[in-house]
Amino acid sequence: MQKRTIGVVLESDVEYGVAVFEGIRAALDKLPEWEVVPVTQAQQGLLSRLLEARRLDGIIAPVMSDRWVQSQGAPVAALVNISNISRVETLSSAVVDDRMAGVLVARHFAEMGLARAGVVFERAVHASVLRKEGFCASLAEHGVQVELPTVPGGYSYEVEWEHWLRGVKGEMALFGTSDRVVRRFMNLYRRLQGELQVRVGAVAGVGDSLVERALSGIDLSSVVLPAAAVGRAAVGLMQRLLDGDRRPVRCEVAPVELIVRRSSAAGRTGDELVVKALGYIDRMIGVRFSVDELAVFAGASRRKLEMRFQGELGVAPAAYIREQRRVLAERLLTESTLTIREIAARCGAGSPQAFTTQFKELHGVPPAAFRAGGKR
Repeated sequence: MQKRTIGVVLESDVEYGVAVFEGIRAALDKLPEWEVVPVTQAQQGLLSRLLEARRLDGIIAPVMSDRWVQSQGAPVAALVNISNISRVETLSSAVVDDRMAGVLVARHFAEMGLARAGVVFERAVHASVLRKEGFCASLAEHGVQVELPTVPGGYSYEVEWEHWLRGVKGEMALFGTSDRVVRRFMNLYRRLQGELQVRVGAVAGVGDSLVERALSGIDLSSVVLPAAAVGRAAVGLMQRLLDGDRRPVRCEVAPVELIVRRSSAAGRTGDELVVKALGYIDRMIGVRFSVDELAVFAGASRRKLEMRFQGELGVAPAAYIREQRRVLAERLLTESTLTIREIAARCGAGSPQAFTTQFKELHGVPPAAFRAGGKR
């Protein structure tokens, strides 16, 4: 096999960029003849020198736009885009299905029975706009009213958001199209809180950024972006290019997980004991645990937890956990490309065999047949 050297430019979002790179490295484990050269945004000079010396066969990088590609002239190496900051049509791209990120949050809010939700986004960022569109379209299907900032605030989103907040009354949930956007919005909301007639209840973002959670001080519910899967997809597209197929292909990888934390779990109930239990269930849905273990975590006896849970949500903890796993299994089968083994692990089934048996008992067909036929 021919030796290949691939340059990888890391995203400016360090957490996401490192996760993408790990996905690339995992894919390259099957291609030992390929060598990868990681380059940060600050090392563009190194990348240029490698290209000039013809030492790179390909580059995987976040590309700004088609206009930027055209400004570079004839490419000296195969190039795969891994950014959705704008829609790139002239290159093969491995990116997140950002609409689905918005859909996941919308479903979460709809399941909570919320009547109204707002969304804050960055209109200059393609990924942000897609997340907003997915969120709004999904909530419209559930009959939930969506509020949007409508008056541009020049170069400051905070000016736009303040104008919007001062005109809103009552309670609403809030979706920010990234954890960073949520942090900026909540800083503004806290500063204005005594002057406003709106109360922001449940809050969720996108990115599951530990850094942004720490900076905001919010135990934020957030969509996990499939960064490693994007990296693996990018390697597949690079293989196509190096094999001679130069047709642009767009590969969108759907996120499948929303980690629910206190910022939105509290919106389902005002009972702190139940909120704590719900947060544990959402985080540990892929792990086998008993109601006794759940009660220990929540700091209550099993009997007390079951009574409070039943009183708040109308269902016992064990039945609630089973239902959450059922819904998750159906969604992953119909909306993701995860294997049955991977889905079984995410749903806490213990093994693919146990998952298949449980699923068939409930649906009358095995998971593979359910996936082939769509949601029944």
